[in-house]
Amino acid sequence: MSDYDWKNIVKSKSNDELHAFIKNRYYLDIEARYYALLEMKSRNIETENFKFELYNDCISKMERLSKTSRREYMIKINPYFVLPIFIYSFINLLFNASTFTFDSIWLILTLFFGIGTFFSFIISKWEIRKINRTKTKEREKIERIIMDLKN
Repeated sequence: MSDYDWKNIVKSKSNDELHAFIKNRYYLDIEARYYALLEMKSRNIETENFKFELYNDCISKMERLSKTSRREYMIKINPYFVLPIFIYSFINLLFNASTFTFDSIWLILTLFFGIGTFFSFIISKWEIRKINRTKTKEREKIERIIMDLKN
């Protein structure tokens, strides 16, 4: 959902612009079209067919929000790409324990990929939390719109 002040934006539109505004389902989000619908109601313009269309769009948006996106899958599996390299370098470090100096490439690789794995797990968890917070906010807005459209 957007951060625009749609209430004030749609008030300045003419009736024809409002019709075009509410039909523009590919470029405007549900919230913008909802406020256009409310403005049309306040001007006593027929809104029943737009109301049904907006309701269906809200339901489909809720279904999309309940699914896990490809981006979320990639964020979740990203740390597991670095983890095998860390494990491989750690095993080689153990087998080459006689060369346990800071010049050892396996020690450097183990530290590098160990720290990288740790940070990639932390960052992926943080990103997933951020995505879930955004989805929750969008769900709440859409649920409020659906409840208002039912009335």
